[in-house]
Parts: sequence; C-alpha cells; structure tokens
Amino acid sequence: MSILAQIGTKVGSEIKNLDIRLSSAENAIVNLGGQQPPPTGNFTIEPVTWTNLTEIDFGGYVADPSNDGSDRGSTSEPVTLIVLTEFYLGSSLMPEGKMLHGVGSGESLIRMEDPNDPRDRPYTTANQDTGTWAWHDWANRGITWEYAKENKVVSGGSVQTFTGGSIEKISGVDGYNAGASSVQKIDGQSNGYVQFQIGTPSKSVRIGLVELDSDFEVNPPFQMLFDGGTIGLYSPWLANYETYESGDWFRIRHYSANNEIHFQKREDFYQANASLRAENYSVLDDSDVGDYVVFLKASVGQQISGTDVAVTLNRGYEIIGYSSASNSLKVLDDNGNNAWLALNNTSSERNRGDAWEFSENIGQNYFTFYTHPTFSNGKDLYLDTSFHTIGSRLNDVQIAYE
Repeated sequence: MSILAQIGTKVGSEIKNLDIRLSSAENAIVNLGGQQPPPTGNFTIEPVTWTNLTEIDFGGYVADPSNDGSDRGSTSEPVTLIVLTEFYLGSSLMPEGKMLHGVGSGESLIRMEDPNDPRDRPYTTANQDTGTWAWHDWANRGITWEYAKENKVVSGGSVQTFTGGSIEKISGVDGYNAGASSVQKIDGQSNGYVQFQIGTPSKSVRIGLVELDSDFEVNPPFQMLFDGGTIGLYSPWLANYETYESGDWFRIRHYSANNEIHFQKREDFYQANASLRAENYSVLDDSDVGDYVVFLKASVGQQISGTDVAVTLNRGYEIIGYSSASNSLKVLDDNGNNAWLALNNTSSERNRGDAWEFSENIGQNYFTFYTHPTFSNGKDLYLDTSFHTIGSRLNDVQIAYE
C-alpha cells in the first residue's frame, strides 16, 4: 500500500473514531437532560405542522335541528335533508343517514326526492309523478327526517403559526374557540412525545393528545389546562395540580410498553453527593433550608414520618423547614405532602444515606409530575390545542415519534 493510501486510511479511521466519541458525548449530554431541542435517540423530532386552523371538515352532512325551516328551498334550489329513521319515499325504502332533496309547500308538507334517482330532478309539476318524489308531514321533522348541514366546525377565532412550531391566537372573543391540531401523529403502538414552551400565564391554553380533532376544544382525558400559573388535569378534573411560569418547558409523553401518558416538566436535575455535608454529618440546622436533596429510592406508599409519600428518583426536593426538636428537615413530596428527613431514626425510610441524600445540580431533565390513570388504547395520537384569549401562545412546539 502506498504511503498516501496509508495516510488516507489512518485519517479515515481517526475521523470515524472522532464521530463515535462525539456521538457518545452527545448521548451523555442527552442523558443529563442538557440538550435543547430534545434528544434525538431513536425518534424523529420536528416542529409540529398545524392543520384545522379555521375549520374542521369531516365531510358529508349532519342533522341541523337549529334550522327552523323558514327556507324550505325552491323548485330550482332544493334544500338538503337527512333521514333520521328509515321510511318509504314512494316505493323505495330510505335508510337512516340517507341524503334527500326537499322543497317546501305550505305549513304542513314538504316535497322530497332521492337525488340519486336518475329519473328525478328538482321538483316541478311536470315531474311530480316520476321517480321517488313524495309528500311528507312537517310534523315528522326531528323524528324521521331533519334539515341537514355540512359536517363542518368553524373556528370562533383566528390563530397564527410561526416557524419552529409556535402558534398564537390573534383574534376572536375570549373562550376556547380557536386552535389547531398536528398533521404528525404518535403511532398508538409506539413511543413518542410532544414538547412545548408555555407563554404568558394570564393567557390560558389547553393542550393535549387526542385521537381525533373534533372541535376547537381539547377533549379529555389527556388534556392539560394552563391558566394563571397553575395546571389543571382531566382524570376527572384536578385543579391547580402543578405550577408553571412563562417560559417553562413541558412534555406530554406516550410510553407504548405500558400504554401510559405522562405529563412532564423540565426541571433542574440533581445528583446525590454525600461529600456535601461530610464535614458535619451529625448535625442538621437552619442553614440546610434552601438546599436540595434527592431520594435514593422512590415508591408511592413509602413511610416518612407516618405519611405516604410519592417521590421521583433524581428529582431535586428543596428543603423548606428544619425541626430542632427532632433534628429533621422538611421537604414536600410530589403530592404536596410533608416529608420529614432525619440523620438517624428508628425507620431507615427517613435516614440520610438510606432514603435520601444531599445533592447538587448537574443540569436539567424532564420529570413526570403526573401519570394519567387512563391508558391509551393503541389508536394514533395527535396533538390538539385550544386558546382562550388573544395573545395565548405556545412556543417551539415539537413532536417526537418513532
């Protein structure tokens, strides 16, 4: 092999090794939650492409009970009717859901035809005895037939989309009457999540995963309500479950292994560090208030000071109190319950080194603050949004799917 070939082979090998090391470094950063936008992993991650911004068109027609019949059509422009309960039109049976044409006559009758009958055309006296034309009682409206309208839902406001997946309500009266849904989906049999940054707390937003965008609301169960700095959840309704500030990051994540939906918030990521208090291991005092601890084992039902608590591994818990009487520190668990932590206690579930440890901040990560009790059912999941007030906004909305 020539010297140039040897050099080329060596350089190529070094570049490959460098690429492997960079990939390993990237994965390490991802594992610490420090990469933004979200980690690549096995996911395809991209800004959400929005649809259903102004109207949602399901195609076809539905019954329109609000139509009082004041415009019953003419011989040239018949109105559209829909069969509610099957009945005979002439000698032909009209099944439920069948679309008909109709023209008015007086206060008690309406003339109907099957628009698919080739012998028929909009009613005239010349063709009144052909095809499936027939008279029907006005009183049957709402029982066997009804006026119909196009099966569409129209937005009560306007939204604007931006590069990178951001979306904002720009017009319309207050109310959850404007929004959009994602073109992309999370396969019901796969893992995935949506990620977004919340806007101003005074501008309320509803966001969630749905199987179908059926209106300009966001339908339960997998819905989050951001309103005034607190988050509400539907399971059924849980008010003020978690707090947020403008600029906080969130994910709604689907885990296919157990069909669970997790609501997650981006927070500081903590790691146990026993050396932080090694110089004064035997004493707790007021100076510990404001520091953070992590739990070394996490389970709902763990007994700390007689209280069932729910805690999350590697999530930092701020020390908010100190008791000189019991030489204990107080933190709040995931459900807002008091958890008293000790150095030495008859129950190791309270002890430093067994249940908890002082910790240090090593970055940020997404932590589950609520696991929805309703399981996904294998159907595809789309992101859906609804905005209450002009200026309600979500920033950098991304979707990750396998």
